[in-house]
Amino acid sequence: MVNGPPVRGAAFFEFGDPDVLRIVELPRRHPGAGEVAISVQAAPVNPTDLLMRSGAQAVLMRDLAPPYVPGVEFSGEVAELGEGVDTLSVGTPVMGVVDARRPEGGAYSEWIVVPAESVSVIPSRADWSRYAAVPLNGLTAILALETLALPSGSSLLVTGAAGALGGYCVQLACRSGLHV
Repeated sequence: MVNGPPVRGAAFFEFGDPDVLRIVELPRRHPGAGEVAISVQAAPVNPTDLLMRSGAQAVLMRDLAPPYVPGVEFSGEVAELGEGVDTLSVGTPVMGVVDARRPEGGAYSEWIVVPAESVSVIPSRADWSRYAAVPLNGLTAILALETLALPSGSSLLVTGAAGALGGYCVQLACRSGLHV
């Protein structure tokens, strides 16, 4: 449901270089059943956001109307709880993911509403920018290791282990008992 004062966000109305981004007023949504509203503190720029803004993913956005609000990961505080959400509290620091290719857009906004299961609790004195950059690479690493389904004691070679995704793969694989 939409009501309350508008919020600011970074959005674009046409595809292009970074200069197409504008600060705009967006409607403030309140969470429905199973959702939480997040007061966003940080939202990184990642390749998915760049592809969205440049138009390389325009085919995935053909059913959306501008303004387009990028941002697929974020950190912030729970600001409101929707009906049935009892695993979080208002004020809880979280990080999470959001589908920016939805009508209300992504995380480049002061305020977003997402399903409660799209967020994870982070430490109360967290560095917002560091935690905002974890979800997409972390989930990708988890999904890659789950897809491989290697038994404990197996060997895994990770190329690009110095990068964010590779670094997560190394840490998670070691924790799972793999020889990396």
